[in-house]
Amino acid sequence: MALISYADQEIAAQVAWLKNAGCETVYSDVLSGARASRPQWDACLKGLRGGDERGITLNVIDQSIDTSTSAGRALFQMLGVFAEFERNLISERTKEHYAVARGEDPADAHAHSPAHDSNVPKTCTTAKI
Repeated sequence: MALISYADQEIAAQVAWLKNAGCETVYSDVLSGARASRPQWDACLKGLRGGDERGITLNVIDQSIDTSTSAGRALFQMLGVFAEFERNLISERTKEHYAVARGEDPADAHAHSPAHDSNVPKTCTTAKI
């Protein structure tokens, strides 16, 4: 998957790199990677045939991440944890910003969230990537 965030960036080099690495079909999008839905990514997922999912691995060529190996899967999962952590930090900072803009104490911005409510049971979740 070749992805650039802005139309003024060049995607041809990424496409060529992927083809040189042996990719038969290259999907490419010019959208923010933070978007949940990207047209070519969606097309890629639709192009998978039943049963394909079990044999699919991720190989990030320029970062030596290969999810066909134990180390590659572990690294990929850790990157996911850190990405989720960063998105949560951004959300918290945004809530604090809005609290300040409303003239509230930013420390109170999360006071009413479930994580701070002693009546709400704490839960843990896991995700398989």
